Amino acid sequence: MKMQAEIITVGTEILLGQIQNTNATYLAQQLAQLGIESHYQTTIGDYMPRIEAAVNTAVHRNELVIVCGGVGPTADDQTKQAVAQALGTKLVIDPAQMQRITTYFQARQKRMVAGNEKQAEYLQGGEILANINGLAIGDFYQASPEAAVVILPGPPHEMTAMFEQSLRPLLIKKYALDQHLVNHDMFFYGISESELMNRITAMVVPDTRLSIASYAQDHAIKVRLTASTDSPAIVAQLTKLENKIQTTLSEYYLGNRAEQSIVQQVVTRLKQQHLMITAAESLTAGLFQSTLCNISGASSVFHGGFVTYADEVKEQLLGIEHHVIAQYGVVSEPVARQMAEKSRALMKADIGVSFTGVAGPDSLEGQLPGTVWMAIAQTGQATQAFELHVSNADRQTVREKSVWQMFYELYRRLK
Repeated sequence: MKMQAEIITVGTEILLGQIQNTNATYLAQQLAQLGIESHYQTTIGDYMPRIEAAVNTAVHRNELVIVCGGVGPTADDQTKQAVAQALGTKLVIDPAQMQRITTYFQARQKRMVAGNEKQAEYLQGGEILANINGLAIGDFYQASPEAAVVILPGPPHEMTAMFEQSLRPLLIKKYALDQHLVNHDMFFYGISESELMNRITAMVVPDTRLSIASYAQDHAIKVRLTASTDSPAIVAQLTKLENKIQTTLSEYYLGNRAEQSIVQQVVTRLKQQHLMITAAESLTAGLFQSTLCNISGASSVFHGGFVTYADEVKEQLLGIEHHVIAQYGVVSEPVARQMAEKSRALMKADIGVSFTGVAGPDSLEGQLPGTVWMAIAQTGQATQAFELHVSNADRQTVREKSVWQMFYELYRRLK
């Protein structure tokens, strides 16, 4: 039977919908990778009696309870005090962490307030979890023979570092976890998560020692294949499945590392094929070019481009024919084609791409918000134009989806 955990996230701002509870998502994913099931997730505000009650409930139904957030220096940060009260123990100050906090303020010539001492507190008898990105230490406390409680900071960059550097190794050691787990990650784009998983599931021969999970990320879908044993036969079966998925879904497959982003792969392929690219952007207002230039080495494939937001600028800078805009409208296939072709010619590039559309919230020329025309003009090939419809989205989402769709089209073309 798998170990069971509960994740308690503390923060009134989460309850008010002011921020997303990304910490719970991250922790649930990480625990699942270790073979720990999180049957319960609780979110509570910065109110000591409720935190105490939630911890009391959690320790009686789980082997592991992770409490995240509310460990800062302000008056509303009451998590450590509430957990101590719930478990019938007290808080003590770690001298080494107290010295680190004092040194931090002295070096910056800032006044340390009394509340900062709370960041050096931990549950008496607990194991300190180091915070390499902040001042508030975490804690692992064996509350009873049956249950342990962990306290983590709320800021995601502090929490994730503490989990990866301190808590994960501690859990593996204490509970003999992960020693038989084998994980293979795969990243995909250009297909919905539901369709992707349906197609992958159809390839799998049922085996309780193999599991598949998907995680929708900002601009890709991560699929994790896991074998619950390091048996050579099962690992070979896992690798065979990975190869089959990669071959069958090669159109959407990006690679097996998160850093192999679709943008990185486009830049890499442009370099390998000695191609220069340029862009003419309207609604995306330079977002494509900015995203491209975030990749190290982009200067070897991109020397410049155009942002032509107004109709007259499209005519003046790119030479788009006035009668084409008048006849078809600026959000149209003919205009997208001319923008791509003329930008490529002006910059003497091998590839020119274009974006023209309606970011919203209002319609334009009878076109609904989220309507986008894009084109790719490449030397020696017919210009390709395609339409994208992004529904029920804000302006930034429309722009981002347009840009990432273009990178995907380029990825397929260059692949």
